[in-house]
Amino acid sequence: MGIVNEDIEILSRFSDGELVKNKEEERVLEEYRKIGWVKMGMKAGKSGDVVKITPTAALTSLGKQFVGREKILRSPWKRYFYKLINLPA
Repeated sequence: MGIVNEDIEILSRFSDGELVKNKEEERVLEEYRKIGWVKMGMKAGKSGDVVKITPTAALTSLGKQFVGREKILRSPWKRYFYKLINLPA
């Protein structure tokens, strides 16, 4: 099972935490929440007498490591320089 580029892009936007804006983001975040890469929560905001609750999400440390590594491995130039840096002595 591979992870598509669209999922990586969505996950990378939530590295520091952000509001979930649409159903596609919610679907991807829910999928990766099941394996422990994303923490989801709610933010309450009051406007007048109405309280509006919006979903939020943030990557866990495991999710941040994975997204960072995937960005390196999916880019040929970054992968090349990463291999140069990590050559055995």
